Amino acid sequence: AGHEVAGLSIAGEVDACLPELLVFDLDACLWDPELYQLRDPDGMPEGYDASQNVATAASGEDIHLLGHTAEIFAELASAPRWRRSRVAVASCCEWPGTAEWLLGSFRTSDGASTLLQVVSFLEIRGGSKQEHFRRLRDRSGVPFERMLFFDDQAGNCREVEELG
Repeated sequence: AGHEVAGLSIAGEVDACLPELLVFDLDACLWDPELYQLRDPDGMPEGYDASQNVATAASGEDIHLLGHTAEIFAELASAPRWRRSRVAVASCCEWPGTAEWLLGSFRTSDGASTLLQVVSFLEIRGGSKQEHFRRLRDRSGVPFERMLFFDDQAGNCREVEELG
């Protein structure tokens, strides 16, 4: 519940300022290790352990979510304040099938959904981040200035920043 000041709901005003599209890179942002770091990045993952929310790569290496990723995606999927916001992925990952499999396996912290079920738009392909964002804008109808981008690579952030 928000605070009322002179008849205005502060929470309502803050919620109206939230981004319409939250865009996440994958490798080193949502999970680790990065897919290119696996001994066999071309092989599809071998399994998923729901009790630990950890996937196993074809090489036997564990792939795990970073930090509070599972909690963040649970919040984005269920908290009323995010009801006007959608989630997207923009990644230059060379293994889109593996990335999508991981998104469809990893679960939110409340177990209610997979990360893929929270995501509205996927851009997992080669090319520049600007290309990804132009496609996201065209598909979502959300202008660049209403998007928020999370990426561990400063160069990618600068490239997207040029769009507005």
